[in-house]
Amino acid sequence: MTNIILDTNIYDRLEHKADLREVIADLIDRKRIVVLVSPTIRDELTDSHFGGVPEWFPIQEIPESVFIIGYTRWGEGRLGDGSMYQAHKGVSKKIKDAAIADTATIDADVLVSEDRRLRSRFARFTKSGKPMTFAQFESWIGLLEEALRDQEE
Repeated sequence: MTNIILDTNIYDRLEHKADLREVIADLIDRKRIVVLVSPTIRDELTDSHFGGVPEWFPIQEIPESVFIIGYTRWGEGRLGDGSMYQAHKGVSKKIKDAAIADTATIDADVLVSEDRRLRSRFARFTKSGKPMTFAQFESWIGLLEEALRDQEE
């Protein structure tokens, strides 16, 4: 089973891809993938025109991998070493991206984002896990679906 974190910007892309959402739902039902949603992503989607995490396919909510004083709500973070968080944030003030990157490093096999900085830092600082653009993710999902279909024949 592959754990996937979709950055908030990916939901904007999925909004117009009903066929892809159906394939994702099918792969989840078949226990091939799990879509993880952290509090940061949930909150960003709540503040967006979606008004929350879209109910296109089942998701699994997880806590942040770090507890950031003044940012993380009680019960929504874990005590982690925060090394990815610190490395990603650097001197910037991009707390949300750093929290997503740290959580993806701990919990996900795949991080999908259209944010080049997030993907490149994730790739640079993680020992496992693969960053993908939306286009790469869409191709990869298609290959997974095709492989399953071939196994069934």
